[in-house]
Amino acid sequence: MARLPTVGDDKDAWGGILNEFLQVEHDTDGTLKRLNQPNGICPLDSNGLVPSDNLPNYAVGGYSAIVYIDGSSIIAKDYEGNTLASGTAGTDDASVLQSAIDYAASAADTDPWKFDYRVVLIQGRLSIDTTITVKSGVFLVGGHLKATASMTYLLKTDKYEDYLSDENWQNEIFNWGLFHIMLDGNGYVTDTVLAVASKRFIFDDVTVRGKERSSETDTVADVTGIVLKGVACEQHTPFPTFIGTPTIKKLRIDACRKGLLNYIHDMIFDDVVIQICSDVGWEEHGTSTVHYTHVWGVQSSYGFTGDRGYGVYLNDGTFKQALLESESNDYGLVIDSDSCSYDQKIVLYCYGNSEKDIYTKASANRTWITLLRSNRSIEFLGTNRQSGIIFGGIVSSVDYAEITLKDCIVGGALSWFKKLHLEKVVGRLQVREGEVDICSAYNDLILDMVSATTVNFGTTDDSLGKSKIRISGWGGSNTYINFVNDGGKNEITIRTESDTNLDLSAKSASTRLNGRAGALFENDGSATIASGDTSVTVNHGLVTTPTNIQVTGTHSEVKDAYVTNVGATSFDIKVGSAVTANRTVYWKATI
Repeated sequence: MARLPTVGDDKDAWGGILNEFLQVEHDTDGTLKRLNQPNGICPLDSNGLVPSDNLPNYAVGGYSAIVYIDGSSIIAKDYEGNTLASGTAGTDDASVLQSAIDYAASAADTDPWKFDYRVVLIQGRLSIDTTITVKSGVFLVGGHLKATASMTYLLKTDKYEDYLSDENWQNEIFNWGLFHIMLDGNGYVTDTVLAVASKRFIFDDVTVRGKERSSETDTVADVTGIVLKGVACEQHTPFPTFIGTPTIKKLRIDACRKGLLNYIHDMIFDDVVIQICSDVGWEEHGTSTVHYTHVWGVQSSYGFTGDRGYGVYLNDGTFKQALLESESNDYGLVIDSDSCSYDQKIVLYCYGNSEKDIYTKASANRTWITLLRSNRSIEFLGTNRQSGIIFGGIVSSVDYAEITLKDCIVGGALSWFKKLHLEKVVGRLQVREGEVDICSAYNDLILDMVSATTVNFGTTDDSLGKSKIRISGWGGSNTYINFVNDGGKNEITIRTESDTNLDLSAKSASTRLNGRAGALFENDGSATIASGDTSVTVNHGLVTTPTNIQVTGTHSEVKDAYVTNVGATSFDIKVGSAVTANRTVYWKATI
């Protein structure tokens, strides 16, 4: 067996042993025996790379075509190294890339029930002067596609216009996707940077930009970043591909008038960032599950007349489940329809929005929001108490936030707000440092007051009626409870531990009030008219002057006792003539 010489041994035999070993891998002329032979050794080309002839077949699992720039040339080759198209770099980039896509599509099996696709690798930045069309079975991987001439779309799916003219059109493309790619409208695209009519696809690490902004005050491009359209499917219907549910992961959208418009049902979004738009960041018309989305910098001042600055806009669409972060937009979450077909659950974190963090243009139906943080005004209008909002603690770090909640279920804790307006609400809230108005009818609310809180039953314009309100807390000199416009037939229970400022001047006689506000609303006891006297003074212990006092005497000398001199702290019980012995009178007083 051939071997190398042993150090310190094989005296006078090194030459023979080494020659025997070298003859195993070398011919007599010194060249390698297995050079360019099957299972042998591959030489490198002049660039130090393995020649394409020595590479394996990458038709499936590697790439089908590659598009790259070599000096002044743009070249597309197939997996075997055969040239598919070529031209002048910067001039013919679009046509060469389209040739590679067409080749890959022609090699893919178009049976939607089969697992089959082709990959087109893109290297470098390509100058695109006409719309690129992606087709079934093609994945585009890598590269930067930058528009250099006016066009309606930068990248679109095959037959996108056919879908726009007939939304029941069924021949959508499938098994396709975008990976690690940037689509740059560069201010040239006039409609949409990425226009999709498809139901089965996947995006991963995709960046879409309307244009490159030159300063913080620069306007955005008058363009939509992404439009997603597709034929709606029935629930539980199997999809005939491995990518049954369309999925978007790690998506970035920047500098567009509208960022993302989704019309597809059963979408899944994971890690989406939309920034610097002027009209709408995300407009939802379909149904989506959103694992995380951060929308920031959507401000009408960046754009054009009529722009709204909506961060996330539910426009007849549904979030089955969504985690949303809204930052520095004009509006955070806007709801414009009550036709949601599913219970939607939204976790929302807002800060820095200038108008409203939540704004319902129309009543929200079957919408459940958990608000982790907010520092602006909120307007949440429910429908038949089939929607709700749970506050996570700090609603506002400023004292000018106004919050309106109507016809919904409420819960959680709020702090540091200017005004909380409640109508037809059910639930329990803890409030700190703000003013609360409770109006309308059929409220059923427990309100825990921490400190520096004012509660008004009714307002000048709207009464409170037929409601059940329970208020608890420490009370104190900075806590106020006011009957402003009492429509009657309310049941109000107040239990505060220390004296509370209470205004009962507008309380309706048909409203039942019980509990205590430091002092009692109802009290009873007994008093003794001493022998030879005709009266006794009683300290009633109520929070204010009682409106109803009942007295009962058990002896004939006091059976006709009556009340006089009723005041804020006491009243007198009197009889017609002096009693002959100590006589007991029982009393009960309510405010």
